[in-house]
Amino acid sequence: MVGALSIVRYRTAVKDPMDLLFLFWAVAAGIAIGAGMFYIAVLTSVIMVLLLWILSSRKHGRDEMYILLLHYDGEGIDEEVRKILGTNPYQIKSKTMRKNDTEMAVEVRVRKHDLSFTDRIRKIENIKDLTIVQYRGDYVD
Repeated sequence: MVGALSIVRYRTAVKDPMDLLFLFWAVAAGIAIGAGMFYIAVLTSVIMVLLLWILSSRKHGRDEMYILLLHYDGEGIDEEVRKILGTNPYQIKSKTMRKNDTEMAVEVRVRKHDLSFTDRIRKIENIKDLTIVQYRGDYVD
């Protein structure tokens, strides 16, 4: 199967693992049918359909990724923001510090569209502005 896939040239990168799973399944089923192993092809097709169905149903309940952009003045604000984000998984992506102004970009996982943490962050005294953008990891939809 790997040898058969080395012949195929992909013009675009496969970004979704579900697409890659479908691609390998299609190649394996084609090889099995070409070799006359119809029972194996049918059995793996039934298993793959069930697997794809289970994985696609789990995909809808997944957390959503957001990019939180903050502009603030002063010291210690980032610690307050970290305390507020404590329950949500987050990762600081960038922090730009100018004379008195700081810009911080934080990647935050949000469950069930719960953006209540943004209200608590906005109430911090030296926060100039807050922007939150939904992020899917790719630039083109």
